[in-house]
Amino acid sequence: MNESKTFIENLNIYDGNITYNDFDIDERIPFDEQKYSYKMDILQITFGPRYILDVGWGPEFNPKGSFLVQAIKDYDWLKPLIEKKCHSLAELKKTIEETAELLSLKNAN
Repeated sequence: MNESKTFIENLNIYDGNITYNDFDIDERIPFDEQKYSYKMDILQITFGPRYILDVGWGPEFNPKGSFLVQAIKDYDWLKPLIEKKCHSLAELKKTIEETAELLSLKNAN
């Protein structure tokens, strides 16, 4: 059943390939008990050789931080195609899926 799947297993990443996954956040657990899971490098998904979807938390280990989703083209980290902050797992899921759809389309062209 879907309830038993992890956050990552429930994501629709289209034709993306998860190349880094250190996502172990559980919104039912208080922040202080898992604060070291809220770090800069959480998840990375590639779409062909040119596109990366990157997820991190900043500032690291800070309860006042937020998730940051970035879409990167040709490893140009200084000029992301998309950069969006998310404050909940529901918002993060939606943003990852929307960004994955866009990058899948770009990669197909």
